[in-house]
Amino acid sequence: MGNFLSTPQTDKVTHVGEGNGISFGVSCMQGWRTTMEDAHIAQANVPAFAGASIFAVFDGHGGNLVADESAVRFVDTLVKEHQHTNDPQAIGAGLRRAFLALDTELRAMQKVESGEDQSGCTALAAFLTDTHIIVANSGDSRGVLATCGDAVEPMSYDHKPNNAREKLRIEKAGGMVRNNRVNGDLAVSRALGDFYFKERPDLAPEAQQVSPEPDIKIEARSPSNEFLLLACDGVWDVLTNEEACNYVRRVMLLGETNMGLICEELLDYCLSLDRYCTPPKTKKVGRGNLFIWISSKTHHRSSSMGNFLSSPLTEKDTHVGSGNGLSFGVSCMQGWRATMEDAHIARTSIPSFDGCSIFAVFDGHGGKLVADESALNLIETLEKQDVNVKDKDDIGGALTRAFLALDIEHRQLKQVVSGDDHSGCTAIAAFINDTHIVVANSGDSRSVLATDGGVVPMSYDHKPNNPGERQRIENAGGSVRNNRVNGDLAVCFVLLAPSPFPWALNHLLWLVRYLEHWAILCTSSVRTCAPRTSSEVLPSSPESLCDVSAEPDVKAVERTKDFEFLLLACDGVWDVMSNEDACAFVRSLLAHGESNMGLICEEVLDHCLSLGSRDNMSIVVVKFPGARIGTGDGVAGLRKLREAEAAKAVELAAQ
Repeated sequence: MGNFLSTPQTDKVTHVGEGNGISFGVSCMQGWRTTMEDAHIAQANVPAFAGASIFAVFDGHGGNLVADESAVRFVDTLVKEHQHTNDPQAIGAGLRRAFLALDTELRAMQKVESGEDQSGCTALAAFLTDTHIIVANSGDSRGVLATCGDAVEPMSYDHKPNNAREKLRIEKAGGMVRNNRVNGDLAVSRALGDFYFKERPDLAPEAQQVSPEPDIKIEARSPSNEFLLLACDGVWDVLTNEEACNYVRRVMLLGETNMGLICEELLDYCLSLDRYCTPPKTKKVGRGNLFIWISSKTHHRSSSMGNFLSSPLTEKDTHVGSGNGLSFGVSCMQGWRATMEDAHIARTSIPSFDGCSIFAVFDGHGGKLVADESALNLIETLEKQDVNVKDKDDIGGALTRAFLALDIEHRQLKQVVSGDDHSGCTAIAAFINDTHIVVANSGDSRSVLATDGGVVPMSYDHKPNNPGERQRIENAGGSVRNNRVNGDLAVCFVLLAPSPFPWALNHLLWLVRYLEHWAILCTSSVRTCAPRTSSEVLPSSPESLCDVSAEPDVKAVERTKDFEFLLLACDGVWDVMSNEDACAFVRSLLAHGESNMGLICEEVLDHCLSLGSRDNMSIVVVKFPGARIGTGDGVAGLRKLREAEAAKAVELAAQ
């Protein structure tokens, strides 16, 4: 069935398309196999079948000839056998005849007749009309239909030799089942090709040891249909129907609408699951095609991480201010996201912190509740920490305590306690006095200091694939898959990772572990206990038990006259700009004479949108006295210049 490589080939062939109200993606990966033996069909518009779509996966074994020829010939064969009716039963019957006719055509190929080629393939085909989904299956590739409400409907069943019905047919045809294989060789009991298992001329094709006859399943289409997943057994070797659909749902809920990228993510995920085994348990995982179909309705499904709009919302919420020798601007834009989940703080006048300023950005995910509550309550929570505002170390400690205390407060919110809200947010905050800047960061929002023409990072992204973060996540019983915590969350430090257990109980469990040498494994949704040996290292704090931590990193720098400006922004900005790019862009606006920090913020957001940012975007620019402002018309002049260039382009195009 094919030899294996020492390392998997992870290059993918991927394409996407749409038509008849559906969009689709296809991705194929060789994986551990020495050759690629899969083939597929993905036609959203089939000229011979008006208003219908056809998708199929052919999982080859013993070579790629039969799989490749099946993909080339199947639609033409179906056209000959189809009665050109919208009756789903008639379509199913046509699919059955097409499978049998295709097998006959394949037998007549020269290489097959001569015995030079003895390959075969499983075959799974879906025929979509505007009212029904008709799936034909021969082998152990599989089709699964996901519907709203997390339901999963099998659209096919694996044909394995140890199935009672399959075993009976095999034995009647003179074969046997040994080690769950036909004659101890083939692991599937139905397939196209494999003609050395079809050598009884006195038997019909469907009565041979290995039958090409498909099972047919018909399902009426419904507004609740989400997507149809067709994949070879390389996927199903490591994922159940439910696990595969839930993974696709999670990627979609993160806002991904490109079906090809979703397919690629699922293949990589399957490969990563197999790599946990030593040696890999199948070395076939991810090598085959994966096809996914999404109905147009799916694009409007509500999302815990935010769906995308058909066009971005570019209106901005902008304001400016000054105080304590600083001037600042803040601007927020919803962009492509269906909802705005960011929040911020920008204060230069705080009675309890005389002469100090606080700026913060909270990037929400899964909803905006936690981000909004963080912006509303951070300063008040910080005021309770008894901070010496002249001592940078005390400020840093107070910010850390405030982040952790704020996380506790969030757990008491009515919507969180009831389970109605599962949102979270990254948090980055800057505390500025007359001598220092102290930045606390939890997540992947970012702060950058521009000084004397240079760039100083004031924070570092907390990503699950960072070695230190990965170690903490794994120590807490979690895992890092596809650079996400448990394959789900893309950041590993956030405020509020929802849990059914109150924060105080985590401290109690931590104490129990110290006293009884028990491990507390914490994830965002469940906590369990498991015995450990006394030689194992115990956690240094309750936070170290959590897959996702609220504890911030803190960085402090002493202020100098060379400081130009400080940027704080969510990852919607940093997704498309480096620290250096962002600072250079702001410097260029200052050099053109712009002194309004709000307009500078707006220009940054528009620029990021033009570069392809798909997320909500929020940015704070804090200007220090050392910033140099040039002469010119600033942003207004640049906008006029752009308008003139656009008008000229239109004029040239008209000519």
